[in-house]
Parts: sequence; structure tokens; C-alpha cells
Amino acid sequence: MGDTRIRDIFMGWPGGFWVIDPDTGFKVEAGNYKVLKAKWLSHRQSNNLPVTLVESWIHEQMCARDPGGYCTDGTVPQATIPQMIKNALVAGAKYVASGGAMATPDVVAKRTEICNGCEYWDRYALGGTGRCKVCGCSKIKLHMPLESCPKNKW
Repeated sequence: MGDTRIRDIFMGWPGGFWVIDPDTGFKVEAGNYKVLKAKWLSHRQSNNLPVTLVESWIHEQMCARDPGGYCTDGTVPQATIPQMIKNALVAGAKYVASGGAMATPDVVAKRTEICNGCEYWDRYALGGTGRCKVCGCSKIKLHMPLESCPKNKW
């Protein structure tokens, strides 16, 4: 099994979540990752089959059908939740200190263009609105004139 993982288990998946049990051939389907995992564990337990690799199998099977952007191989850094909280608090403090200043429409457009073409921008995150994998920011940061890209792209 590879290191490829579902990028965001809380995000929807085109066609829904489903896997084929490698031992029984049974198709397990669900509307989300958590329910899929529970149903597959139940299926394996009721058939007296080992359950130790279920999570890896889910990621492997789902990522084999990745329509693009739903899985990651782990080579791109991912901002941690504590990092994202810290970054948001610092950005918010700078925004308040600036008196609520907003970047000009031209600056926002240029930043948006750069982020949309960046290898670190995850366009599927946050319900399809996008998020930077390095700092965890959303497109809100693009509107804050005192903010900058953690990779110095803008």
C-alpha cells in the first residue's frame, strides 16, 4: 500500500464514498468517510475478517479513483491546525491594527492569480473555496494588505 492519502476526509467525493472488500468482493458504500469506515469495519467483523488495514485500504481504493485533487502523496507540506490558528490570529491582529484596511482590487486580483496557479494552493479545500497548504490561509488573506505569501510569491 502506498503513501497516498485522501486529502480531506471531511470533503465530499464525486460519486460518493465506496470500496470493494478485497476478501469478500462486497461493495461498501456511504455518503461520507466516517460512515464508510464504520460500515466496512462492521462488514469485516461480521465475516470474521481482520480489520487492521481497513483505513489504509479505504485511502488506497479511493485514491485509485481520484478524479484529480482529492488525494495527496504527502510530499507537499500541510499546515497543522495549531499553525493555522496562530497564523489566523496574527493576521487578524494586523488587520485590526491597520484599522480594517483592505487591499486594492488590482492587488487582490494579482494575488488570486498567483495562488490559483501555485503548487501549494489546494483548490478543493474549505468546500471548494481553497486553502494554502503551507500557511493554511483562505482567500480572505488575499484582501489583507499587510499579509504576504509564506513562499514569497506575493
